[in-house]
Amino acid sequence: MDSYKRKILTISFLSIPLSAGIALVPVLSNIAAAFPNQEGWIQLLITVPSLFMMFSSLLTDKLSEKISLKTTTIISIIIILFSGISPYWINNFAYLLCTRAFMGIGLGLLNTAIASLPALYFSDNKARDSAVGIQSAFVCAGGILFNILSGSFAKYNWKFVFLVQLLNIVPLIVAIILMPKTENKKVETDIPNKKNIFVRSAIPVAAISFICIILTCTYPLNVSLFVQKSGLGNSQFVGLLASINSAIGFFIGLVFGKVYSKIKGKTLTLGLILTATALLIVRFSPNQAILLIGSVCFGVGTSFISPTLYSMLYKRVKQEEIVLSVALLGIASNVSQFVSPFLINPIAKAVDSNNIEGTRILVASILIIILILILKLQKKEKQEV
Repeated sequence: MDSYKRKILTISFLSIPLSAGIALVPVLSNIAAAFPNQEGWIQLLITVPSLFMMFSSLLTDKLSEKISLKTTTIISIIIILFSGISPYWINNFAYLLCTRAFMGIGLGLLNTAIASLPALYFSDNKARDSAVGIQSAFVCAGGILFNILSGSFAKYNWKFVFLVQLLNIVPLIVAIILMPKTENKKVETDIPNKKNIFVRSAIPVAAISFICIILTCTYPLNVSLFVQKSGLGNSQFVGLLASINSAIGFFIGLVFGKVYSKIKGKTLTLGLILTATALLIVRFSPNQAILLIGSVCFGVGTSFISPTLYSMLYKRVKQEEIVLSVALLGIASNVSQFVSPFLINPIAKAVDSNNIEGTRILVASILIIILILILKLQKKEKQEV
């Protein structure tokens, strides 16, 4: 196997576990029923990993000075595997919440390591854009597998969802056998002012990512309860919606490099417009067919946002700043996922507390439209100057 194929296969398979955290999304309503006294804490099962990903993202850069990215990757997948499976045997909400925190640590280490690979493996911009698209595609492929299996297993017993994490054994084997022993020590030790994690050229991209994810993650955080309370379906249908989104993301990821090279800076705006439209459709869906259309639109929109941000980042930062910059982007993304409910929920409650899940989705769509207008105005001002 030649070096290019080996690197692409590595990026592909090792991107799959990055979707491990969403395996619980289709069964949030089931968990709420199993732990009725913890209803206010249910959303934290999705957002807590993001908080701990923030801290562990920084560890990847430090670890790369002492061990290889390959070793870091193997350790991170083992953490994800253990924390994902163990709640199957322990029926305790506090323990479940703690394991989600440990999963966040594993995901943070893995995300920073794997998200750095397109820039570390390839120097050509087209190859990088293509690789980041493929990476995004296989994150979505992981989402398809986790969501389909989670929704299917939940029909028998919601606790079977934890066994879905056994899928991570395959990427673990790939990391051990196939991942090239590319060291990152030289790249990292050359960074000036190692104590400063805030790479200036990466801050604008991180800021945009922070805002985008606060708004877009409102959908996966609320869709399960929204569908159930609206009488539009069950956990299996929610799993189907999530899988469709992931399938769309997989396709867009594969063609992202070509699309980005043609329309370039317009992919972020396109993604935000489609996402805002999708959330409006979902909020006012009278039946499953319309909800499905909204979900498809959401999948298309969000599939453009993440790879665009990474492509923007790779072009803005120096080679020796890549891992730190990816860590910064990861921190912005993870903090935004954690704080999203605390920012969106109060606004939604003030607007309409009767259908709180639907109102959260509506508020997010309106705020995305406002963000698009702000970005357009800023771009116009720069052109005028």
